Amino acid sequence: MIRVVGGMACSFLGVLVLLGAAPAFSTTVSQREVATPAGPVTTTVYSYGHCDFICPAPAGWTADPDVPQPQALVFAADGSNTARMTIDFTVVSIAQPGFEPRQVPALTDALTAHRAFVIENAAYSTNDQTTAWLAWGLLATNAVAIKGKTIVQAVAEYHSYHVKGGYLIHIALTAPVEGIEEQVGAFNTVRGSFHALEP
Repeated sequence: MIRVVGGMACSFLGVLVLLGAAPAFSTTVSQREVATPAGPVTTTVYSYGHCDFICPAPAGWTADPDVPQPQALVFAADGSNTARMTIDFTVVSIAQPGFEPRQVPALTDALTAHRAFVIENAAYSTNDQTTAWLAWGLLATNAVAIKGKTIVQAVAEYHSYHVKGGYLIHIALTAPVEGIEEQVGAFNTVRGSFHALEP
Protein backbone atom coordinates (compact mmCIF):
# COMPACT_ATOMS: atom_id res chain seq x y z
CA MET A 1 0.00 0.00 0.00
CA ILE A 2 2.42 2.64 -1.25
CA ARG A 3 1.00 5.78 -2.76
CA VAL A 4 3.11 7.41 -5.45
CA VAL A 5 2.94 11.20 -5.40
CA GLY A 6 4.88 13.18 -7.98
CA GLY A 7 6.99 10.12 -8.74
CA MET A 8 7.98 9.62 -5.11
CA ALA A 9 6.91 6.66 -2.99
CA CYS A 10 5.07 7.80 0.14
CA SER A 11 4.55 4.96 2.58
CA PHE A 12 5.95 6.72 5.62
CA LEU A 13 2.94 7.83 7.53
CA GLY A 14 -0.43 6.72 8.65
CA VAL A 15 -0.12 3.43 6.78
CA LEU A 16 1.55 1.81 9.81
CA VAL A 17 -1.05 3.25 12.13
CA LEU A 18 -3.99 2.49 9.83
CA LEU A 19 -2.86 -1.10 9.48
CA GLY A 20 -2.25 -1.44 13.19
CA ALA A 21 1.45 -2.03 12.67
CA ALA A 22 2.71 0.82 14.82
CA PRO A 23 5.33 -0.12 17.40
CA ALA A 24 3.86 -0.85 20.83
CA PHE A 25 4.84 1.96 23.19
CA SER A 26 3.26 3.40 26.29
CA THR A 27 3.76 6.86 27.72
CA THR A 28 5.70 7.33 30.93
CA VAL A 29 5.75 10.52 32.99
CA SER A 30 8.60 11.97 35.02
CA GLN A 31 9.73 15.23 36.57
CA ARG A 32 13.16 16.34 35.51
CA GLU A 33 15.35 19.31 34.80
CA VAL A 34 15.22 20.56 31.22
CA ALA A 35 17.49 23.14 29.62
CA THR A 36 15.63 26.22 28.29
CA PRO A 37 16.88 29.53 26.85
CA ALA A 38 16.14 31.07 30.26
CA GLY A 39 18.11 28.37 32.07
CA PRO A 40 17.30 24.95 33.57
CA VAL A 41 13.69 24.33 34.62
CA THR A 42 12.15 21.34 36.39
CA THR A 43 9.03 20.23 34.49
CA THR A 44 6.87 17.26 33.55
CA VAL A 45 8.46 15.18 30.79
CA TYR A 46 6.51 12.60 28.79
CA SER A 47 8.40 9.70 27.20
CA TYR A 48 6.93 7.78 24.26
CA GLY A 49 9.14 5.32 22.40
CA HIS A 50 12.45 7.07 21.87
CA CYS A 51 10.91 10.54 22.13
CA ASP A 52 10.91 12.61 25.29
CA PHE A 53 8.75 15.71 25.10
CA ILE A 54 7.24 18.48 27.17
CA CYS A 55 3.75 19.81 26.59
CA PRO A 56 2.06 21.58 29.51
CA ALA A 57 -1.73 21.33 29.62
CA PRO A 58 -3.41 24.59 28.66
CA ALA A 59 -5.58 26.33 31.27
CA GLY A 60 -8.87 24.48 31.68
CA TRP A 61 -7.55 21.19 30.29
CA THR A 62 -6.25 18.02 31.98
CA ALA A 63 -3.50 15.78 30.60
CA ASP A 64 -3.92 11.99 30.51
CA PRO A 65 -0.90 9.92 29.40
CA ASP A 66 -2.64 6.60 30.15
CA VAL A 67 -4.25 6.29 26.70
CA PRO A 68 -4.59 3.60 24.03
CA GLN A 69 -2.17 3.23 21.11
CA PRO A 70 -1.09 5.06 19.00
CA GLN A 71 -1.83 8.11 21.14
CA ALA A 72 0.90 9.30 23.44
CA LEU A 73 -1.09 11.92 25.33
CA VAL A 74 -4.68 13.15 25.55
CA PHE A 75 -5.91 16.47 26.89
CA ALA A 76 -9.56 16.70 27.96
CA ALA A 77 -11.33 20.03 28.41
CA ASP A 78 -12.44 20.42 32.02
CA GLY A 79 -16.24 20.30 32.27
CA SER A 80 -16.67 18.90 28.74
CA ASN A 81 -17.05 15.31 27.73
CA THR A 82 -16.59 16.07 24.03
CA ALA A 83 -13.66 18.47 23.59
CA ARG A 84 -10.31 16.67 23.49
CA MET A 85 -6.83 16.95 22.04
CA THR A 86 -4.53 14.07 21.22
CA ILE A 87 -0.84 13.78 20.45
CA ASP A 88 0.38 10.75 18.55
CA PHE A 89 3.62 9.70 16.91
CA THR A 90 4.36 7.73 13.74
CA VAL A 91 7.91 6.54 13.10
CA VAL A 92 9.53 8.04 9.99
CA SER A 93 13.11 7.97 8.79
CA ILE A 94 15.55 9.52 11.24
CA ALA A 95 17.19 11.00 8.13
CA GLN A 96 14.06 13.07 7.40
CA PRO A 97 15.00 16.50 8.75
CA GLY A 98 11.47 17.94 8.80
CA PHE A 99 8.02 17.97 7.28
CA GLU A 100 8.02 17.61 3.51
CA PRO A 101 5.25 18.90 1.20
CA ARG A 102 5.12 15.49 -0.51
CA GLN A 103 3.52 14.18 2.71
CA VAL A 104 0.38 16.31 2.28
CA PRO A 105 -1.57 14.08 -0.17
CA ALA A 106 -1.14 11.00 2.03
CA LEU A 107 -2.10 12.96 5.17
CA THR A 108 -5.15 14.34 3.38
CA ASP A 109 -6.16 10.80 2.41
CA ALA A 110 -5.64 9.57 5.97
CA LEU A 111 -7.85 12.35 7.35
CA THR A 112 -10.70 11.95 4.86
CA ALA A 113 -10.75 8.26 3.92
CA HIS A 114 -13.78 6.31 5.16
CA ARG A 115 -15.17 9.18 7.23
CA ALA A 116 -17.23 12.30 6.64
CA PHE A 117 -14.42 14.78 7.35
CA VAL A 118 -14.19 17.74 5.00
CA ILE A 119 -11.02 19.84 5.07
CA GLU A 120 -12.09 23.49 4.92
CA ASN A 121 -8.63 24.98 4.92
CA ALA A 122 -4.96 24.10 5.30
CA ALA A 123 -1.78 26.09 5.84
CA TYR A 124 1.87 25.79 6.76
CA SER A 125 3.01 27.01 10.16
CA THR A 126 5.71 26.29 12.73
CA ASN A 127 5.69 23.78 15.61
CA ASP A 128 8.71 23.16 17.82
CA GLN A 129 10.91 25.34 15.59
CA THR A 130 10.18 23.25 12.49
CA THR A 131 7.71 23.39 9.58
CA ALA A 132 4.22 22.13 10.35
CA TRP A 133 1.18 21.46 8.14
CA LEU A 134 -2.21 22.38 9.57
CA ALA A 135 -5.63 21.28 8.30
CA TRP A 136 -9.04 22.00 9.75
CA GLY A 137 -12.65 21.36 8.94
CA LEU A 138 -15.84 19.61 9.99
CA LEU A 139 -16.65 15.99 10.66
CA ALA A 140 -20.33 15.09 10.19
CA THR A 141 -21.30 12.93 13.15
CA ASN A 142 -25.05 12.55 12.95
CA ALA A 143 -28.08 13.44 10.82
CA VAL A 144 -31.23 14.37 12.73
CA ALA A 145 -34.70 14.98 11.27
CA ILE A 146 -36.29 18.05 12.85
CA LYS A 147 -39.68 19.29 11.59
CA GLY A 148 -39.22 17.52 8.27
CA LYS A 149 -35.71 18.89 7.71
CA THR A 150 -32.51 16.92 8.03
CA ILE A 151 -29.97 18.66 10.23
CA VAL A 152 -26.40 17.37 10.04
CA GLN A 153 -24.61 17.64 13.35
CA ALA A 154 -20.86 18.10 13.14
CA VAL A 155 -17.78 18.57 15.25
CA ALA A 156 -14.78 20.67 14.35
CA GLU A 157 -11.38 19.07 13.89
CA TYR A 158 -8.00 20.79 13.78
CA HIS A 159 -4.87 18.82 12.87
CA SER A 160 -1.21 19.74 13.02
CA TYR A 161 1.68 17.61 11.69
CA HIS A 162 5.41 18.12 11.99
CA VAL A 163 8.49 15.91 11.91
CA LYS A 164 11.14 15.84 14.61
CA GLY A 165 13.63 13.22 15.81
CA GLY A 166 12.43 10.49 13.46
CA TYR A 167 8.72 10.89 14.28
CA LEU A 168 5.76 12.40 12.46
CA ILE A 169 4.03 14.19 15.35
CA HIS A 170 0.28 14.71 15.05
CA ILE A 171 -1.55 17.09 17.38
CA ALA A 172 -5.34 16.99 16.93
CA LEU A 173 -8.33 18.80 18.40
CA THR A 174 -11.91 17.50 18.23
CA ALA A 175 -14.58 19.75 19.72
CA PRO A 176 -18.17 20.89 19.26
CA VAL A 177 -18.54 23.66 16.68
CA GLU A 178 -20.21 25.90 19.27
CA GLY A 179 -17.48 27.66 21.24
CA ILE A 180 -14.72 26.38 18.92
CA GLU A 181 -12.76 29.66 19.08
CA GLU A 182 -11.87 29.05 22.73
CA GLN A 183 -10.88 25.44 22.01
CA VAL A 184 -8.71 26.51 19.05
CA GLY A 185 -6.92 28.87 21.42
CA ALA A 186 -6.06 25.87 23.62
CA PHE A 187 -4.99 23.89 20.51
CA ASN A 188 -2.61 26.68 19.52
CA THR A 189 -1.26 26.79 23.08
CA VAL A 190 -0.46 23.05 22.88
CA ARG A 191 1.15 23.49 19.45
CA GLY A 192 3.23 26.36 20.80
CA SER A 193 4.32 24.61 24.00
CA PHE A 194 5.07 21.15 22.55
CA HIS A 195 8.82 20.50 22.48
CA ALA A 196 10.61 17.26 21.66
CA LEU A 197 13.76 17.01 23.75
CA GLU A 198 17.13 16.13 22.30
CA PRO A 199 18.11 12.50 23.08
